[in-house]
Parts: sequence; C-alpha cells; structure tokens
Amino acid sequence: MYEEDKIRKITNRAIIRRLLGYLGREKWLMAVAVMLTVILTGIQLSFPYLTKIAIDNYILSTVQVIKPEESDIEFINSFDSKALTILDEECYAIKSKTLSLIPASFVDKLYEKGKLQREKYYMFMDSYDEALWSILDYQSFLNVRLVSERALRQLNIRQILSLRRSDIDGIKHIALIFLFLLFIHLGLTFASIFILAYTGQMVMYRIRKKIFTHIQRLRISFFDRIPSGRLVTRATNDAEKLNEFFTDVLTGFFQDIFQCIGVMIVMFNLQLRLSLVTYTVLPLIVLAISIFRVKVRRVYQKVRELLSKMNSKLAEYLNGMKVIQLFNQERETSKNFNKVNKAYYNANMKQILVYGVFRPSIDLLASIGIALVLWYGGREVIRDTITLGMLVAFISYIKMFFDPIHDISERFNIAEDAMAASERVFTLLDTKEEERNTGTIKNVTLDGKIEFKNVWHRYKEEWVLKDVSFIVNPKESLAIVGPTGAGKTSIISLIARFYESEKGEILIDNLPVSEYDLNFLRQNTGIVMQDVFLFAGSIKDNIRLHNSKINDDDIRQVSEYVNANKFINNLPKTYDTNVKERGVRFSMGERQLLSFARALAVNPTILILDEATSSVDSETESLIQDAITKLLEERTSIVIAHRLSTIKTVDRILVIDKGKIVEEGKHSDLIKKKGMYYALYKLQYLK
Repeated sequence: MYEEDKIRKITNRAIIRRLLGYLGREKWLMAVAVMLTVILTGIQLSFPYLTKIAIDNYILSTVQVIKPEESDIEFINSFDSKALTILDEECYAIKSKTLSLIPASFVDKLYEKGKLQREKYYMFMDSYDEALWSILDYQSFLNVRLVSERALRQLNIRQILSLRRSDIDGIKHIALIFLFLLFIHLGLTFASIFILAYTGQMVMYRIRKKIFTHIQRLRISFFDRIPSGRLVTRATNDAEKLNEFFTDVLTGFFQDIFQCIGVMIVMFNLQLRLSLVTYTVLPLIVLAISIFRVKVRRVYQKVRELLSKMNSKLAEYLNGMKVIQLFNQERETSKNFNKVNKAYYNANMKQILVYGVFRPSIDLLASIGIALVLWYGGREVIRDTITLGMLVAFISYIKMFFDPIHDISERFNIAEDAMAASERVFTLLDTKEEERNTGTIKNVTLDGKIEFKNVWHRYKEEWVLKDVSFIVNPKESLAIVGPTGAGKTSIISLIARFYESEKGEILIDNLPVSEYDLNFLRQNTGIVMQDVFLFAGSIKDNIRLHNSKINDDDIRQVSEYVNANKFINNLPKTYDTNVKERGVRFSMGERQLLSFARALAVNPTILILDEATSSVDSETESLIQDAITKLLEERTSIVIAHRLSTIKTVDRILVIDKGKIVEEGKHSDLIKKKGMYYALYKLQYLK
C-alpha cells in the first residue's frame, strides 16, 4: 500500500543504484563528465603552484653566500642539483628556496658555524649597461655579480625592471601558462555543465515517463485513496529534485573528493610539517559533517512529506472552490490549510537552523586552519626554512581544501532533498497495485451477453455486493435502480474490471472477463459516467480521444445522432471549439451529450450509462432521453438512474438494496408488485 505518511525507507546506496539505472545511453556521458572533473581539478591545483614558482623563482629569486665542505655540497645536491653556483675557491651561492627543502636542523648548523650568511642577494650573470652598475653596490665574482636587497632598493622602478628583465620574462611565461590554463578550464567547464544538464534532463524525462506510465496502470482503487495533488508532486517537484542530484551533486561529489585528495597530496609533497599543522582541525571537520548529515536527512524527509501534503490540500481546495464559497467555508478551509502550511514552515525553519549552525562551524574551522598556517608558516619563513611562495601557495591550497567542505552543506542540502524525493518516487513506482491484464482473448466479435454468478465485492471491510446473480442477454437493455450506496456503480465497475470481485464469476459471452484482453474489453464497453470529464482541447479531440480510426465525418455523424450537434453548431468554431479544462464553458447537459458522442464513436458492443441524466435541466433532459433511446438500440446496455423516467422503456429492471437484488422485472410489473421500485416511483411522481 502506498501511503504518503508511511514512505518506505530506502538506503541511499539503493537509491543511487536505481537512479543510475535511468542513465541509459548517457552513462558514457557521465564517465566523460567525471574525466573532465579530474582534469579540471588538476588545472585548479596547478594555479597555486604556478604562483609559488612565480614568487620563488622570479619575484624573490634570492641567493645566499655559503662556504660548504665537500660533505655539505654532496648533501645539498641531493635535494637540488642546481642549487649551488661557484663564486670563488671557497664560496658558493645557494638559492634561498633550496634552503626550504633542506632539513631545518642542517640549515641551523650552517648558520651557527658561520658557513651560511643570512644576507640575501640577487644574482646576475649577464652583462648589463655599466652606467647602471656604476651606481650599484654589488659584489663581483667570476662572471657573477651579487646585489643585496638593500642596494636594489636604491634604484628606481625603470632601473629595477631593466636589471631584472630575465625575471620579468619568467613571470610573463608563468602568466601566459596561467592564462592558457584558464581558457582550457573555461572550455572544459562549459562542456561539463552542458553534459550534466543534458544527462539530468534525460533522466528526468525517463523518470516522469515511467511515473506517468506506472500511474496509468494502477487500479482505480489506488486513486480512491491517494489525492491527485500528491501524484502531481511525484511527477514534477520530486522529479526535478532528481535532476539537481545529477547536475549538482553526483559529479560535484567527485570533484570535491578529487579536489580534497589532490590538495592533501600536493600539500604533503610541498611541506610535510606545515601540512600536519594545517590538518589538526580535520577530526573536528569530520565530526561536524557526520552530525550534519544525520540531522539534515531527518529534516528533509519531514519537509518533503509536508510539502506533498500541502500540495494535496491546495489542489483539493482549488478544485472545490465553488463548494467552499457556496457554503461560506473560506474561514474553515483557511484554518485547515494554515495548519499544514505552519507545519511546513516549521520544518523548513529546522532545516535552516541545521544549515545555519553547520556553515559557520566550517567557516570557523577553516579560519583556525589558516591562522595555524600563518602562525607556523610565518615563523618558518622568518627562519628561512620555507619560502614566501610556499606560504602563499599553502594559504591558497587551504582555501581550495575548505571550499568543497563549505559546499558540502549545499551538496547535502540537495542530495538529501533528492534522496527524500527519490524515496517517494520509487515507493510509488514499487506500488504493487497495477491492473493485471492476464487475458488473451481479443479481436473477436462479441455478442454482448453479460452474466453475474454469485458475485461478492467489497472495498474495505463491508461488503457492497452480496451474492449478486443476473443475466443480460445480447442486445437487451437492463436498468439498475436503488438507493444511494446500494452497489449500483460497483456492478458496472466490475464489468469494466476497474475492480476485481472477491467471490463469484462475471462472464461475457459465457467466458470470464479475466480471460479477455483488458484493452479489448474496454474498447467494446462504452461507459458514460455521471461526472463527465472533458480534456483541454477541441470538441472533436474530446470525442475522438486519440483514436485515429475515428475521422471528422464520424464525429459529426455520432454528434448528430445523440443531439449534440444542436449546441455544437452554434459555437463560433463548431467542432474546433476549445473545451478548456474540464469543459467549464459547457453546461452539465451539454457535457453529457458530448460523453454520449464519445461513447458511441467507438461503436461498443456493451453500453453502460451511469446516472446519465443526473442534475440536468428539463429541456436538455428531453434531448438526452432521445439520445439514450437511440444509444440503447441494437446493443447490450445497462442503465443506472435515479430518474425513473429514463428507464420506463428498458427490457428489464433490477432493484438493488444493500448489495442484494430485491426485485426484478419490467416497469409495469414492478409497479403492480408495489415493492421497493413502486416506493421509489411514488416518491418521484406521486407526491
């Protein structure tokens, strides 16, 4: 049983597995999207590293003077084979950035022993304008000149740029690489977004199609319990949430994972100690995410449940607005709607509270992580154990690491919303109340004989039909009358197999109805219901109902036959007139005449009229009565009516009360018996 407030709990893993089943041929597109995500993550990770290279290799490309021993030279070369430049027989120039690669204890010993100078220089190997060098304070060695940072500050900007043009060229190359990668990132991002949007739309299309197809196969008893507003929510709002899961969550999850893992790998490779300091807040982050995940799942399940109830209430009140206004029930219906609306509001406020606590908590932990990097990393920069470029890169990587964690609340927001929506969609799709089309007999000519043999039927616990037996012979007209709730409509519902009887047999042409193909059975059973439903579209489309075998001439012929042409021809566009939703522009009688034309257009062997003249004015009733007389000719027919005037001419009348047949016969015979039929007749005509 599908109950809105008792949604079957499905694990996220099972939901995702089922959702992926709707990818179809787009699975390879999802694989491409994941590959693009990996490439995009790699490009993003390269940006801070390019910044580090620009700072350490070109912007602050300083060296320090060192007097190493042979063992020192061998040890330094193991970290960077190009770190040392010979100045003279004793001195070497060592790149300052190389010192960040060497263990701090070794560097400290070099400082203590005086082997390494703390003064930083810019090293120049090319020949430059001597007029510029004449104003500089520098140290000259074999083909090398060292200029201190203090001396370089004495030059103006133009002189500095001229002197350091090789560094400027290096920065230009880095900037071009940066720009090139940005354009690639832009193109791949567009491709990824387009692929995901296309895939999400295809999944939504398939799921909506599956939902609608499944709903059409459900038994009528299902719709007796479930409001249409809730089913509309399944096919629209909930399906849209699944689209967001594919476009925002699925690949976003992969991107976040790749980015976090990539950042951690890069940071550990750059500087192990600084990385360990940064990730001291990681246990707190894991704890915060775990708590958030549990809380948000519960909240979203409640939000989706209450949203569905609110949509159901809204649809019900909108459909019944005339009744509400007629009986002055605006205040009461507002109270009832506001109860559901208030509950939905409270659930959303709980959701906002959970989200509002989680996001600042992650922001706080991210700020603590950056503060730890600035504290520890700044100290190490001063000690020359790490470079400024590395510290800047680390701060960028920390931001890149926490960005996915910031987004995780949004991801969970969407994911849990999608999971809750998926539970409802799949619970509906798993509803085992489909009509069973077990019959195989079709494409035969029916005579139209109907027989009920000891039929019992109930909807819940109380029996509405009790041991009912009767026969309608081919081309015979039978009327069924009785008080409201006697079981009249249940009889015709069983003939068309809207419901299945629990006991007894229902035969057509001496064969059980279950042996007939369901579509064939209903094509040969024309039913005119009391509440006529007209679809938005033209009059002829409502009569034809997508049956291509019925042409326009057939429509005009059957409309004339049932007297519907009299009001149709007075319309501006006649048969092309737009009916609008539910046929609100037509009277009850006009809608009934259209339903007669619709039933007659397929030329059914069996015709059933359920309260066909209910709530119809006298003038229209005469047209309907004439139409009914024509409809009953040359076909098996069953008429259910409260107005006994419509059934005087039928071949036989059944009187049913409390689920049992209490009288049977012609109109005149039943009047003479002075039983229940006579009482009903007297109530209507002999007041």
